[in-house]
Amino acid sequence: MGTETTVPFTLIRRKRRPAYGTAIAAVTATAVWLSDVFRQVDALTVRYALITLTLGFAARWLFVKASPRTDDLTVLSPWIPIAALSFGVALSPLKTFLANGDTDPAGTLARHYGLIAPGQQATAVDRCIARQLHNVSLDPAGQPVSVALDGRVPFYRSVCNTALLQSLLLIDGTAINRPQFTAIEQNTFAAADY
Repeated sequence: MGTETTVPFTLIRRKRRPAYGTAIAAVTATAVWLSDVFRQVDALTVRYALITLTLGFAARWLFVKASPRTDDLTVLSPWIPIAALSFGVALSPLKTFLANGDTDPAGTLARHYGLIAPGQQATAVDRCIARQLHNVSLDPAGQPVSVALDGRVPFYRSVCNTALLQSLLLIDGTAINRPQFTAIEQNTFAAADY
């Protein structure tokens, strides 16, 4: 047949080309991340930046540990700012919440006092009751009437319902006309035994 020649098997190492696309994406992600995170420099944004950057490093570290080709991967990578930007976008509602605080403090008070269940919507009356209970807990002597502890919720429910019927309550449970609200409190206290 002919003579066969065999070529010994050699492992040819490929040279990795620089990942220009990854570098460009990393620079772009870094610029977008910095402009988003440091739009207004204060303690909150610095903490937010550190959290998202730490999450970016953690994501890269987990990827390196989970990858089967760990021998040629480094923890420092242009993918870190891309991951940080992804976490920054994903956590932007949290940043908004931390910056603005509680958007419904009276609703939170209503949940705290057990007037509504978690996940349930607070009404103006629930918010009003919660505000009154909170005011009493802060300054019991400054209240126009003194109601026993076990009768406060029914008392303020009656007062707040009357105030709502007279269009004295805003949706956040605040009384529009405080002297009229005080008169309702005094009339309700005089009419019933609390």
